[in-house]
Formats: sequence, structure tokens, C-alpha cells
Amino acid sequence: MTAAQLQSKARTSVMQAFPNLQGMDIDAVAFLVVMQSSQDQQAELTQAMNQMQQNTQAKQAARQQNDLNQELQLRIQMEMDQMSKFEQALSNMMKSASDTQSSIIANLK
Repeated sequence: MTAAQLQSKARTSVMQAFPNLQGMDIDAVAFLVVMQSSQDQQAELTQAMNQMQQNTQAKQAARQQNDLNQELQLRIQMEMDQMSKFEQALSNMMKSASDTQSSIIANLK
């Protein structure tokens, strides 16, 4: 809709709503109606932009949380691998000590 069409429509609506208004009063009320409509649209646009920003921030936070979860899982896996290697080394040392004791006892007999 062009500006002229919008102005004409607003003027017509004002004349229908307020049939006793004449001349410049009609134009003044039409101007107020168009101005209020513009402000309402601006407020709706601002609200939509704020909602979009909140959605974007929520998505970024979710991505960051996912990245942290993946990093934590990797660290846990590395720690478990190190613990497994440590337990294997400890088991080998205990087996070696047991074999040495068995060998000493066998030599004493």
C-alpha cells in the first residue's frame, strides 16, 4: 500500500468513525491514527527482533553446552584409559612379584 492509499484509507475510516468532524480535524485524527499504527508496527518489530535474539542466544548456549559435554566425555574417556593402563601395570607388577615369590619358594625346597 502506498502512502497516499494509506492516508486515504485512514481519512475514510476517521470520517466513518467520527461523522461530525470536518476539514483539518479529520486530517489531524487520520495523522494520529497513522502515527499510532506506525508506532505499533515498530513495537511489534522490536518485540520480534528481541525474540529472535533470545532464540539465537538460547541456541548458542545449547551449542556451547553440547561442546562442553563432548569435551567432558572425551576427558572422562582419557581418564578411564589412563586408569586402565595403570591397573594393567599394577596387575603386571603384582603377577611379577607373585612369580618371584613362587620361584624363591620353589628354590628353597
